[in-house]
Amino acid sequence: MKRYLMIVVFLLIVLFVLAARVKIDSFAVYYGTGNFEKLKNFDLTIVAPGTYSADQLDEMVKAGKYPVVYISVGELAPGDPAYFSINPKDLGTVNEIWGSTRVAASSRAWRDIVIRRIRSQLERGFTGIFMDTVDSNPDGVGAMADFIREIRDTFPDMIIIQNGAFDRLEKTGKYIDFVLWESFATTFNFNTARYEKAFIDDLLIKRVQQLSKKDGFGVLSLSYAAPEDKELRTFARNFARKCGFIPYVSTLYLERVYDAETEEKFQKPVDFLDNNVLGIDLGAPGDRSQEFYSFVYGEWSDPVYDGGHSYREAGIGWNSFVVLTLREKANTSVYILYKDEVGNLPAGYVFLIGEGSLAGNVFAKRIFLKGLQLGFSGEYKREKIDIWEEDIFDIMPEKEGIQIALGFRGVKVAQLGSSSDIKLAEKLIKPAEKKDLSIEIPSKPDIATITIFYTDEPPTIDGVMEDNWKNYMIAVLNDETSVGYLESLWDGPEDLSAKVYSMWDEEKLYLFFDITDDRLRQTQQGVNMWKGDHVELWFDTSFLDVKAKPANNDDFQIGLSTGDFDSLPPEAWIWVPFSDEAFKEICVAATKTEQGYTLEASIPWSILGMEVKSGLVFAGGFMVSDTDTDGPSQETIISTSQKLPANWGMTNLFNNIVLGNR
Repeated sequence: MKRYLMIVVFLLIVLFVLAARVKIDSFAVYYGTGNFEKLKNFDLTIVAPGTYSADQLDEMVKAGKYPVVYISVGELAPGDPAYFSINPKDLGTVNEIWGSTRVAASSRAWRDIVIRRIRSQLERGFTGIFMDTVDSNPDGVGAMADFIREIRDTFPDMIIIQNGAFDRLEKTGKYIDFVLWESFATTFNFNTARYEKAFIDDLLIKRVQQLSKKDGFGVLSLSYAAPEDKELRTFARNFARKCGFIPYVSTLYLERVYDAETEEKFQKPVDFLDNNVLGIDLGAPGDRSQEFYSFVYGEWSDPVYDGGHSYREAGIGWNSFVVLTLREKANTSVYILYKDEVGNLPAGYVFLIGEGSLAGNVFAKRIFLKGLQLGFSGEYKREKIDIWEEDIFDIMPEKEGIQIALGFRGVKVAQLGSSSDIKLAEKLIKPAEKKDLSIEIPSKPDIATITIFYTDEPPTIDGVMEDNWKNYMIAVLNDETSVGYLESLWDGPEDLSAKVYSMWDEEKLYLFFDITDDRLRQTQQGVNMWKGDHVELWFDTSFLDVKAKPANNDDFQIGLSTGDFDSLPPEAWIWVPFSDEAFKEICVAATKTEQGYTLEASIPWSILGMEVKSGLVFAGGFMVSDTDTDGPSQETIISTSQKLPANWGMTNLFNNIVLGNR
């Protein structure tokens, strides 16, 4: 009897988690164009402002559906005319990824602008808003929570969906109807250019479930997976439902509406034309006068001669395009010949561009097609990119044929075209020469080389400075040349500075940090410790890949946290490569001091997969991250290599590290 009672109680708990103020069974997020007939089958849809017409909105509302529109509440998009209506003191820093400007949630002018924009969308027929950038405002959690309260008070019957910002749910949960959890069960890994299972944060899931139960909001789960990967998509939906969340699975650009019919289509065998595209050699200058009107456009390097062929390297932004002409609009395979060599990025990306202005470099539709994970072989490789007929948009209808554009990021492209084009181009390329794999220490004139000396008296890891540590100092970080991230927030060595010590023996690497910090702030654990005061370490354990590259499988990103000197203990975490066990072997201790804190740690060489000896050379970096605001965030970072904090994992910016003699 007790067993059945427990099952009933569990079901009641899950049902209560789902007991949101607005009752829905399905939702979709869509940033494409068209597809109204599919979208209206979902209970709730999140779309961009121009997606629906007034008649379509009216039809959805009459059918009991909830069309919800995207709106930013914490950032101004580049070029937004509202920028000039806001007091400069209420404008924060620029989001370096998107180029948008953070805005204080307490700004009266900004609140009025957002409320006017919401009212305009409601008058058009939308039933609610999807609030993005909730955690971007520079004036903290309280100001944003009060702003959302005002939005709720102004529009009491409107649906409000919060995008992420889980650290703010304590204050905002009572005002919202749903929170959206992006990349919940599955995600896109930008390092490997592949869809995969996401890191599952059990503690965060439990906390969100508790807040959902307390405040009555629902949880929407958005996961990413390839359309043909039935196993991954099924896992994403089932895991979300198991947690009491409402699932939706899409692709990275949210460019399709994924229902049962769409998924079934992608899982069936289909024929793609092999010779439908007229090729282009990127080693030759792009020429718009060519008969078939194919050309190179945007941010590409000049042609680079490379033995039997040439290539152009795409830029690191999303502005490197190749325009191709197809003979007919049909399912088409485009073949790419590229050099397998990391340039500006860990992986290359290819996506279709359509329905836009080529001259203005603006495209309304971007469909993610394929990721190319780049390696270090230096060889030329071929890859097939399948494009569905429905995703082909003629960007130059006045020209003969079907002109499409493929966009690239960080790839060294030699040739594009049909299968026969690539086979012909491959004959021009000589086999790659064998590389000299002997280790040579790269010259880094602007980055200090660090020597760590051997000890036969390993320290006790207790966070206390022992006398023998004083002979093992490797760095002093106390001036502007040490500040590598958000320099404008650094108020001098009293705000943040550090003395760094290190020693080694055959078993472990030992570290000691004596840190000055005028305000200690750490409220996070595990994977999220980066949102509070912590130490971050990078190690590149192989010197066979000395060129500029982001982290790969021989690189390690390790975090060391002091905890909060109360309920949160000191701990370690390994972000790269992810392991749910290895970090437990790292010993960490911390002590609070008058000036800030000390942190001591030992890292077994076995975790790094290294066999050490005197004279061994590898690369790495030592960073101290500071959080002074109330909300979890990452602010100023000081580092032994100044450029490293702003260039995540770029190994050419690591310090050279030498293990000194005994």
